[in-house]
This record gives sequence, C-alpha cells and structure tokens, in this order.
Amino acid sequence: MPRKVRKPPKAPQIRRVLTRAERATAAARNVALFDRHELAQLVAAFILDTGQGSKSLPAPIRAAVELRNAAVRHPLSSLHFGTLPGDYKAIREQLLAIISTEASSVFARDDALFWITSDWLGDRLDAHAEALDELRETHPRIFRALFERQLRLAARLGTQAGIDRSRLKHLLCDHARILLIGMAHDNIAHIRRLAISPHGRHFAGYTVWKSAGHVLLTSVAEPAIAVSELIARAPTMSGDDDAVRKKLLGDKLLASGAAGDFVWAVAIEVRAMLRRAACADARVTTKLGAIANAVAAVAGITNRDIFEQNLTQTSMSGFWFGLESSEAATFVAIDLIKALNAVEALVEAVLDQRALEAHATKPSRTKTIFVATVLRAAGQPDREAAQLGTARGGDGGLDPANKGSRGPLASLQVKLRDPVIAERASRTFGIDPVALFRR
Repeated sequence: MPRKVRKPPKAPQIRRVLTRAERATAAARNVALFDRHELAQLVAAFILDTGQGSKSLPAPIRAAVELRNAAVRHPLSSLHFGTLPGDYKAIREQLLAIISTEASSVFARDDALFWITSDWLGDRLDAHAEALDELRETHPRIFRALFERQLRLAARLGTQAGIDRSRLKHLLCDHARILLIGMAHDNIAHIRRLAISPHGRHFAGYTVWKSAGHVLLTSVAEPAIAVSELIARAPTMSGDDDAVRKKLLGDKLLASGAAGDFVWAVAIEVRAMLRRAACADARVTTKLGAIANAVAAVAGITNRDIFEQNLTQTSMSGFWFGLESSEAATFVAIDLIKALNAVEALVEAVLDQRALEAHATKPSRTKTIFVATVLRAAGQPDREAAQLGTARGGDGGLDPANKGSRGPLASLQVKLRDPVIAERASRTFGIDPVALFRR
C-alpha cells in the first residue's frame, strides 16, 4: 500500500500581528528616538523639496542605517575595569564579574559558573586573585597593565623586574584565560541582543524572541498600514487642532501616550515651517500621494509572504548571518576552546619575543557541545537555552552527559561549509586570542 503523502501546512493569509492601537504605536515608535526638531526639519524639507536639493541621508537616518552595520561589525568588548581594585576581595569580585557576566547573575546559573571556574580556569580563580593582590603591592605598573588589558606590556615589565619566568607565565596565562572567557560572554550577549532587540533601542516588535518575519511585519508592514490609513482619512478631517487630534486618537490612527505626543508635536512644528515657507496645499497633497505610493508595497506584505520566504522561524541572526542564535553561540564556544588552548603557546612567544601565532586545534565534539551548553545557559542567547539542564532527563543542572547543544553543533557544521557564512561568523562572533597580546 503506497504511503500517504502529507500535505504541507497552509500559510495564513490574513495578518493578525498587531491591534490597531499597537499599529499606530509602532509607527510612532519608529521615529520617536529622533530629535523632534531635527525630524520636523527633515519632514518639512521633504515636502518643500523641488528635486534639486542634496540627496545625502540626514544624520538621524544614517544613524538608523548604521544599526545593522553595527550588528555585523560587533567589536569584542574592551572589558574596561573602571577604577583599579584596592584589595583581594575587590580583585576577586572584578574577576568574577568577567567570567560570570551580568547575564549569568541575572539568570542565576551557579552551575555554569562552577564549570567555568573548575574546568576552563582549572580552579585557579582564587590563586590568580591572590597573585594579583601581591602584585598590586610589589609591582603596581604590572598590576595596572593587566587590568588595562595590556598583556604584552605586563610581560615586558615583568621580565625587566626580574619576576621568575614560571610565576610570570602563570600570571599571564590565568589573566588571558579570564579575559577570553569575558570575550565569549560578550559575544553571547550580542547574540541575545540580536534575538530580542535586533534594532537596538529602535522598535522591532512586541514579542521577546523575534523572528525576522515578526520584525518585518511589526516594524515595517504594520506601521506602513497605519500611514496608509492616515493618509486616506486625512482629507475627511476637519475642525481645530484639538478636534482633529481627538478624532485621530479615537480612530487609533495616532498613538496614545508619549509616542503619539511626539508625533503630534512634530506635525505642529512642520505645519509652522510650511506656513513660513508659504508652501501651497497642492504640494502637501502631492507629497502625501508620493508617500502613499511608497508605502503601498510594504503595507501589502502578509503572513503568506512571510511564510513563503521562510521568515516565520528565522531569527534576525539567521537572516543577517545565516546562523540561528544557538548555532552562533556554538560557534563562539568553538572559538573559545581554540583560544583557551592557544594561551600557553602565545604567552611563551611573548616572553621569548617571538612572532605571535595561534595554532588552531580542533576541539572535540563532546567538549564543544558542553562548552556551548554552559555559555548558552549563562547568557540565554536563544529561547531554548532556558531548558538546558532540564531536557533529556536532566535534573536542572548542567552535566556533560546531557548533550544539550548537540543539535546546534550538527547544523552549524553543515552551514559553515558555505564560505560566506563562515566568514561572517568569524568576523562577528569570532575570538582572536592573539589580539590580547598586541599591546
């Protein structure tokens, strides 16, 4: 008997993402982070433009465009320590803050911190804090260099001061490993930002974990609908300012609260500018028509379009880099293992004043899976990370036997065969241990 072929699920055709009130708020929040006067000048200039003016993007628009570029070019954290710690307790607290991260403390994963200190640092956190406290008294310049992430300088000063090579090597290796773990946490935090606030402080939708489809609908398509509806209703509006505003609020064409207040204030300021410039009503009408035409295409985007473009399950990380959040976190884990393994050779090279080279050693599959699991549990970069340690029979703790990141590793390995994805991942999520020893 032939196997029955299951029909693919039908894509939803009617969009039900935002309410009318949320749609108006989304449209307002798209611009609410701009300076009010600057935005009013931008709008007035657009309406008054005869086609002969400059076509360069205004500063606020350039800043918005740079958000995506900033996501792609995410730099490693400089891990500034602020003021230098003044005693052993303060030193240990600062080191602990690096290897546990703010996110880790929020999510209270003490089991993640256990593996970081015992496995990745070889239980040397307290010993390193003690060594730094001693250094603070005996060699303050070396102490400062380490806390300013100038490991090459610290090595040179230590050699000049006649510090025993073995002691100096331990000092540099321990500190480098702590900084590398901090870099890994920083990259995991960046992956989380891409998952929950991909446009930074700009509006990107109301769900916590945002798919590319959700971001497109809530930050582009739905606001475009609100603009279209407002333009369509504009000719029917009459009365003084209070009456018009009340009507717009009642019909949910203008957001309530601070976002709506901002848009209304901009509109009043633009009107004053146009009156001073003796702008004809016909020009305003023409520009409204141009705006309506421009937003018509995006206002027509539906759930079916999102479904057909496979954006319903794709995160913004997947959309921009080709790697889902859990896969990107696993990439960070692989680079962290390689970096930690390279530390000793790099320190030897610095002490010998030789060229710096990080010889990449391929980490084992088991090690990669567990390091990725610990990083994901500590930083929560993806929606599944909260279940790590509980899935597959876990008792709520992290255990190398749980294999919580096995799936992301398998899919990552397939995707990295694409050189474009591999290059993007390395540029944005990679960890370069050599960079620690260049200063």
